[in-house]
Amino acid sequence: RSDLKFALIDAKRKAFTERSMTLAEAITKAVDGGKPFEDAADREGYKSRTIERFSLFSDEEIDDKYFPLIRMQIISRHTGDVVGPIRTLDGAILAYVTERTRGAPTSAGYLRKTIIARLGAEQASILMSTWQQYLLTDAEIAERDERIEPTLEDDEESKRSEG
Repeated sequence: RSDLKFALIDAKRKAFTERSMTLAEAITKAVDGGKPFEDAADREGYKSRTIERFSLFSDEEIDDKYFPLIRMQIISRHTGDVVGPIRTLDGAILAYVTERTRGAPTSAGYLRKTIIARLGAEQASILMSTWQQYLLTDAEIAERDERIEPTLEDDEESKRSEG
């Protein structure tokens, strides 16, 4: 039963990934053909929204739970790039870089260690959060399955008590 459960989870994950990639390709193709990202995303069933302009060198916080994921993915992208799908705990994100301006080279060199440390900390935090959610999801599935499906021991025990 355990193998079947993990096979089902893996099949769902693969199907989701394939569907996300197909949608990302369709949206990218539409954007490359001149269609606005919002229109292409809406047509494919994605909800689109805009995150306020930000700088990789500032400490300002962006009020969006996916911002750390998005920032990590677009850090080396250019204006007009469609990025993703970026996997989240509850789905996937596509990002579109509407504008990219170069920072002053001196500020980039000066802040290099800070940027690397911050991105490393964000990646570690996201990885830990994702891992914890994965463990919780597996525990919830196992707990639900234990309640729904009696084990072989339960079947044998009930037969002994009946007979």
